[in-house]
Amino acid sequence: MLNDNSDWTYYQQPHLPRSCADILHQFGHVENLQNGAYWISVDTVGPMKVYCDMTTEEGGWTLVNNIVLKMPKSFVFILENNWQAISNYTTGQIALTASALGDLKKKMPFNQLRFHCFKKIPGRTFHVVTVKNTLGDDVVKYFTAQTDSFPKSCGSFYSLPDDNSMLSKSCRQWKDGNWSAVQPVLPDEKFRLVSHVAYVQSKYHWISMPPRWECDDYYPRYLDIVLPSGDYWKLFVR
Repeated sequence: MLNDNSDWTYYQQPHLPRSCADILHQFGHVENLQNGAYWISVDTVGPMKVYCDMTTEEGGWTLVNNIVLKMPKSFVFILENNWQAISNYTTGQIALTASALGDLKKKMPFNQLRFHCFKKIPGRTFHVVTVKNTLGDDVVKYFTAQTDSFPKSCGSFYSLPDDNSMLSKSCRQWKDGNWSAVQPVLPDEKFRLVSHVAYVQSKYHWISMPPRWECDDYYPRYLDIVLPSGDYWKLFVR
């Protein structure tokens, strides 16, 4: 198996899978695979280590954004323009720009996004997957910088069993009924995956950039809030 304990030198291109989904397809079913680090090879890039979720919703998910709060008041993360940064997931401080995710999609095709965030306060989880339909495709296109048109919210995603968010239950209340409908529009695409990814105005937000750390909540006086370590915002592709 191509997990973290394997000798990757045995698996040379073109034998290395291109993604976690490829590993799932080539090497077995969910019950035979564990979550963790795996070796893949994307395009002409040599073997690189990524995190694969092989158990959630039939598995095969490649982690591309991983923000895990540590010392929240001074916490910063790196907004990456290079998709190869996904191999730095262990830092808990990695997020791609939409253009970088779009570059990755050209080399490692995927057609679904999975958004997963959790905060101890208020204690809710937002955990949804884009649907394999036109509306879901529009979400993928927007967050990979293939379009600047805000994708519709309702009908574009479904909730996973651990999702207990208010945000997922209120898609009709999302700003203008869309994902990421920030007004005025963000100056460029680089913040799409971290700022106002989805939100009901002044109630439930996904914002994962300093100084605002919001997951299915909203703190107008966020500078006064003391947050515990361990809250997270993750994005997977498949």
